[in-house]
Amino acid sequence: MLAVVQNPDAARLMGINVPVVICAAYALSALFAGAAGILIAPLFNVHSDMGTLFGLKAFAVAILGGITSAWGVMLAGLLFGVVEALITALAGSAYTQILTFTLVIVALAAMPNGLFGRAEVKKV
Repeated sequence: MLAVVQNPDAARLMGINVPVVICAAYALSALFAGAAGILIAPLFNVHSDMGTLFGLKAFAVAILGGITSAWGVMLAGLLFGVVEALITALAGSAYTQILTFTLVIVALAAMPNGLFGRAEVKKV
């Protein structure tokens, strides 16, 4: 998969079936998303916008970690979860969403590229 992402033409020349790899990546991501939905659905009421909060948190974590850095996103996810649990334990669940997203905004104001993100160099 990494070879296909980096250079599909070179991967094809090396004998990798690029369309099959792309289909496998989509199938694997759909499988993981379905498994996550099955695991989380019993914990919450089922309604039309039940994934909105999870999607919003995932987007905030991805931006906080640096959208191009997988390790940064993983670290940001762990930090976000720990901070969210601490805020819930110390201040109560009424303030959890407000304070965690406020901390994300403050962190992004201090580090606009995320934890491990790099600023893009523009050639003029």
